[in-house]
Amino acid sequence: MTDRLEQLRSAWPGGVEFNSKLVDRAIAGTFAPFERVRAKELADGYDPSAKEQGRSRVLLAAVRLSGGNLVRLESLLRAAETDFRDVLASAEYEAPTSPLVARLSDEYLSWFDRLTLPNEG
Repeated sequence: MTDRLEQLRSAWPGGVEFNSKLVDRAIAGTFAPFERVRAKELADGYDPSAKEQGRSRVLLAAVRLSGGNLVRLESLLRAAETDFRDVLASAEYEAPTSPLVARLSDEYLSWFDRLTLPNEG
């Protein structure tokens, strides 16, 4: 798994595909069944004119940070409308050990990697 995380880390974000299918999987895996429709509505309302790659990356970060809480998701998406980088940094990066060092979070990369695995069956 460590090798896979290093592959993701070296490709992040330009060599990684972010798309609405991953967002749907993240919502399904994060929210209770009775909250998924509302979570999807909130996600659909976020910057619909943006390119899918960037939009999906922000949505994945917001879903992850929400912890399955709709109020939190809505708040994160509002924050992303002001400055999406705050949401991305909070989700994707570990707390800095130095002001000059930013490191992608192993936990976030592992979560993302599980979303990309085929689950058809």
